[in-house]
Amino acid sequence: MNNLTVLIKPASSSCNMRCRYCFYHDVTQHRQIENLGLMTEKTMTMLIEQAIAGIDVGGQLYFAFQGGEPTLCGREFYERFVAYVQEVSYSKRCTVTYALQTNGLLLDDAFCQFLAKENFLIGLSLDGTAEVNDCNRIDRYGKGTFNRIIKTTQRLRKFGVEFNILSVVTKRHLKHAEGLYKFYERQKFTHVQLIPCIASFDVTDNADIPQPHEYGQFLCRMFELWLRGWERGKPISIREFDNFSSMAMYQQEPELCSMRGACSVSPVVEADGSIYPCDFYVLDQWRLGNIYDSSLQELLINDIAKKFIKRSQQLPSDCESCQWSHWCRGGCRRMWEPWTEKNPSAPKWCAAQKIFIPFALAQMPRLKRAILQYERVAPVNI
Repeated sequence: MNNLTVLIKPASSSCNMRCRYCFYHDVTQHRQIENLGLMTEKTMTMLIEQAIAGIDVGGQLYFAFQGGEPTLCGREFYERFVAYVQEVSYSKRCTVTYALQTNGLLLDDAFCQFLAKENFLIGLSLDGTAEVNDCNRIDRYGKGTFNRIIKTTQRLRKFGVEFNILSVVTKRHLKHAEGLYKFYERQKFTHVQLIPCIASFDVTDNADIPQPHEYGQFLCRMFELWLRGWERGKPISIREFDNFSSMAMYQQEPELCSMRGACSVSPVVEADGSIYPCDFYVLDQWRLGNIYDSSLQELLINDIAKKFIKRSQQLPSDCESCQWSHWCRGGCRRMWEPWTEKNPSAPKWCAAQKIFIPFALAQMPRLKRAILQYERVAPVNI
């Protein structure tokens, strides 16, 4: 294997925050053991050895850490992790990169110095202004986290740590696209990812989840603001828009798995060494096995893994006649829940895509002109 990405949950579902919409809290409520504790040294070394064993000489290995809250393991865990990778990967001459998705509350100076030294890419969760962020992103005492997260962005910049912002879009965002985009600009955030708030496995709707047509209108407004940023020579990379535009203008395949049209096995390693095919499906029924019982490479191609891929290839019947299916490709399969008699439900974001896709496609000539102008003035890839 020339490339391998491994998502690791070293602190399982443990977290020092109590976000009201947390999808992983919901996932763990649907399995027999909610929290699998902290990853042990033995599990860590076994995982590293198996991941490196499966990589070709000169290949690329990408370790991403997520939770729960992965910084609860402490900086020392990551220092040992990186040191052991360096020790056992020497003969493979492979390129190893690291990422960490975090709420940022535990990133002190020493932690940031380490992250900068080892070139970690940080994904920092922040939903926008204090008014919006602190409605849902609260700590264990029910207090808002906005001010602490902003201080973390300042600390990351102080030590030269590369980071991007991940925002979960709730109903509170829908009428405030301009305010959200201006907030990103004021904070000088250069890379952003927007993720719609999703329902739990048991609940089809709640007060935080945008209605699909409202979400579609929000995306159109954000896309317009993003396009104006390009025209002003001050673009922000918004991952979803970057992917869609690359598809439309250059016929490039998207790197976002939700836009590829079918699932692949993207191994998620829980704290006890159990392997799952996707971050949305760290569930008992999709547990591929454990690295103590089988090698990582064997688990990635076993019968459960094959079943997971095959299930995703069955599009809902509505997609067959949809004129936008080439661009949408059905979206993320998590949005198809619940499945009924082996068939998926209609994707919940169809109405959003039917609003957003034609709007965005109509703006492609304008976007192309803006990008060409930007590259002439400041030829820097964002």
